[in-house]
Amino acid sequence: MQESPAPENSPIGVPWSLTDMALGVGAMVGSFLIFLLLLRPLVTTEDEGSRVLALIWLGAAIEGLPVYVIWRLSVKKYGVGWDALGFQRPRTRRNVILVLATIIGCLVLIAVYVALVTQLDIDFLIPEPVPEGLGGDRATYRLLTAMAIAGWVPFVEEIFFRGFLFQGLASRYGMLWGAVFSSGLFALAHIVIGTMIPIFLIGLMFAFLHSRTRSIWMPMAAHGTFNLIVLSVSG
Repeated sequence: MQESPAPENSPIGVPWSLTDMALGVGAMVGSFLIFLLLLRPLVTTEDEGSRVLALIWLGAAIEGLPVYVIWRLSVKKYGVGWDALGFQRPRTRRNVILVLATIIGCLVLIAVYVALVTQLDIDFLIPEPVPEGLGGDRATYRLLTAMAIAGWVPFVEEIFFRGFLFQGLASRYGMLWGAVFSSGLFALAHIVIGTMIPIFLIGLMFAFLHSRTRSIWMPMAAHGTFNLIVLSVSG
């Protein structure tokens, strides 16, 4: 695969190559296939709360595989620090305002999108509602579900899609195309057609937030808070 040099006007510069990113995407796809292979025994569990909890944590655990691969393809391979993936303190306190604005923007986007496709009666683009009682009736189940959905999952996804892919692509093709390509893969990773368009746009917001703050913690915070709000809607 031919490598493209970093654009002169790109403010992001990381050492990993397109080949490294392709291997990272392959690791993500492979982890999903492993999830599908292990899925069948879990769906036969009679306790619904236990089943949902097991599915969530199985998915969260398997998502750890791409994190290891990313570490091998970036930090270890090129001898860089974790700050190359964005693990650094935000530069100014105004970044908190950017995080809040991003969260509000995501919520408004979802509301407008659902209203629009519902009004136009485009059934296949209407997102499925969040399952009621996600995580079961027990407080422990709900807490563990919240930890997975609002904690671990945003942590893994932001490292992969913003810290690794967005920065790697932006280094070679500029900020705009880096955001577009990484957000497109972010949307495809969520599989469900009805959510792909809003998730793509949300991915663009997270990429913009990362580029403005230069800290992966900021999109992680926005992503986790957004997921937590969506989870609370399910009751």
